[in-house]
Amino acid sequence: MYTENKGSFRTQNAIAAEVKELRRKIGQKVEKKIYIVVDSRANKLFLKRGLDLLLEADCSVGRGGTLKDKKSGRIWEFVTPRGDFSIRYKMEAPLWLKPDWAFVESGQPVPPPGDPSRTVAGELGKYALDIGNGYLIHGTKNEDALGAPVSHGCVRLGGEALERLYREAPVGTRVYIY
Repeated sequence: MYTENKGSFRTQNAIAAEVKELRRKIGQKVEKKIYIVVDSRANKLFLKRGLDLLLEADCSVGRGGTLKDKKSGRIWEFVTPRGDFSIRYKMEAPLWLKPDWAFVESGQPVPPPGDPSRTVAGELGKYALDIGNGYLIHGTKNEDALGAPVSHGCVRLGGEALERLYREAPVGTRVYIY
């Protein structure tokens, strides 16, 4: 720690030197490969390599809250999971396979698995990156809502940011969501 003092306050030079040293230490520990960070509170997604910021984009994470199916009693919670994930696979022109909650939420009867009414084209944007357990990083038809927690748990991105992420983040890329 740098101890240059002027009374009880450290000088700007001492603070700048300490920050520089901390960045150097962090840089030694941070991955040199590309990785993704999602800040759920700020609804921001960052694509980074080491300490270098390659992309910062507004995103939308899970809105919170629950939905209960009055018929079956099933309950769904609409949160984005926190933790350490990785891109398992990537898709172009992904199809959304509507889960049961989507029908319950809109007041429609739930069709059986495999029913054609479950398959929806264009809902997820041009690309989707699977991070496991049914969660994706994908596009949205409502880019005006980016920056607010409005999804059912997936991470939504705008078209340009999603395309760049799709191009630059290979399968296996770490995804840190906090």
